[in-house]
Amino acid sequence: MSEIFLISGGRKSGKSKFAEKIAIKYKSVTYVALSEPRPKDFEWQSRIKMHKSRRPSHWNTIETNELINVLKDENEVLLIDSIGGFVVNGLSMSNNEWDKYKESLLKALLNYKNNILIVGEQVGWGIVSEYKIGN
Repeated sequence: MSEIFLISGGRKSGKSKFAEKIAIKYKSVTYVALSEPRPKDFEWQSRIKMHKSRRPSHWNTIETNELINVLKDENEVLLIDSIGGFVVNGLSMSNNEWDKYKESLLKALLNYKNNILIVGEQVGWGIVSEYKIGN
């Protein structure tokens, strides 16, 4: 039976690094980076570069906003960083669309045949952005 682990914490609290330390024990890992590329955000690019430098070279990396498709297509241990990217995709949805989107994710997670580590932002432990989609 597969297991789902949630690693939660505030912004820049070491969530990803902690999840990577857990994932390193598995032979085969797919790292799912859920975020927009933000090519003009140099701080963001620096953080991505740091994250990439920590990951073992034999890990598969998928950079996408389509988490549900990844869950349908992959079969290795997954490290999803971070679930906030999934939430950002839902910000412009109607309540009905969001409910269907969440249900699809839950179904895909429960049907996944291997372990999943999910990195997630702890609400209230981070900065409060002045912009709609946050930081």
